[in-house]
Amino acid sequence: MNYFRLIVLLLASALYTPFAMANWTGSLETLGQATSEIRGEESELILWGNSLYVSDNRETQFHLLFNQQVWDSTETEFYQLYINQHLSKSESLSVGRFQKTDFSGFYIIDGFLYSRAQDKNKFYAYAGKPKRLEGFLVSEGDLIMGVEGFVAEKRFEISRANADSTKAPISNHYTVSHSHRVGMQYQKGASPAQSSLSTASPTKSLSRVALVSRALIKDDRPPARVRYTQDDIEINGEVNYLISDNEIEKFSFDGMFPLTAKAQVGIGLNHYAYLEPAVDFKSQFYKFLNQGNQTEYLASMYFYPRRYERHSLDFRFVEREIGEEGKGLAFNSFLYRGGVSFESRLELLDFMRQDHVGLYVGAKHSTGPFSEVAINTVFRVQQSQLRATTQTYGVELRWDWKPHRTWLLYCSGEFINQEQYDGDYSLSFPDDEYRVSFSLSKNWDTANK
Repeated sequence: MNYFRLIVLLLASALYTPFAMANWTGSLETLGQATSEIRGEESELILWGNSLYVSDNRETQFHLLFNQQVWDSTETEFYQLYINQHLSKSESLSVGRFQKTDFSGFYIIDGFLYSRAQDKNKFYAYAGKPKRLEGFLVSEGDLIMGVEGFVAEKRFEISRANADSTKAPISNHYTVSHSHRVGMQYQKGASPAQSSLSTASPTKSLSRVALVSRALIKDDRPPARVRYTQDDIEINGEVNYLISDNEIEKFSFDGMFPLTAKAQVGIGLNHYAYLEPAVDFKSQFYKFLNQGNQTEYLASMYFYPRRYERHSLDFRFVEREIGEEGKGLAFNSFLYRGGVSFESRLELLDFMRQDHVGLYVGAKHSTGPFSEVAINTVFRVQQSQLRATTQTYGVELRWDWKPHRTWLLYCSGEFINQEQYDGDYSLSFPDDEYRVSFSLSKNWDTANK
């Protein structure tokens, strides 16, 4: 990391000049957290830094993103440290360390990224050494290289005469927009511990191709008829194919179709081997549903009775390559009234020898123009033929406050309790967990001063 620190010091020295300060934006965040769980108690204090420098002619950019452990370690971890140079009006080249998201996941790459844009079409070429981000199951390796192309927002219009009208026929106009993303990728030395399907040696090389397509059919009704209607059709599809292993790594398809003016129906099919990490209080209680390779079939009904209110009913069937098959039913609701938003989810799941019942309820309220409070609760019961009944409940409290346009304070606390029962007796309750955290961040934008 020493060479990274040297580069940062040299660039910071150059940027901290009266000329450069007029083009520098960024933020500094102090994050503190204390946790108690089954593994023990932990506390940490982390400094996050994020800055972007743009030259006067807009042709050169420098981006820095890092964190620094204040207590336990003096090592600085750089997540982004690259220079972007415009080669022409439509071409640019980035060199250094940067974060990248593509069909293989979200990861860090030390290398280069070439991009070319014309109208809304884009082309990317990249190569470098990949590094896995904590919590994201993306394979590491010695080399990753690939190309991607985007064809976006191609639009055309169609019309249909409504002959059922008692007056003059009404012509309904529809706008069809669609976008496509295709890519090829080669990875050398992929680690089997992180790759989704590979079980070969650590020197395994992976080759994959991917296609992502999206289409939206929008009903362009006159303004007087648009109110509270859900008449759009949306179709999404994605496939990742491993050429090296001759198998599908990921496949997904979903569609949303109008049923009535205030109801939609959705269908979906997903096959995957990994998921992104649980990033919030709610999602961490559903991680157990997504272990290993599996195929998921979905059918949903969506209801929109009025503005700022929606409900959905989801049916799910899951096939797992290793483990038990299962089926589930979930009811979701969202409601906004009087400055308070409510969200809930009731879920019933049956995995052969395991039954799950879960309830999530959350609420948010803006206590002022620059302040918001939130409370989230969860309750789950898991019954198993092999183990005792497990009961889990948890609560999270959160407060966000922005005392100034450049300052933001965030405080949260959560408590999770887990107990096991065999009949009327409590067998154990050692898994109580709590987490208290705060974040104070400062933003600056010298370009707008």
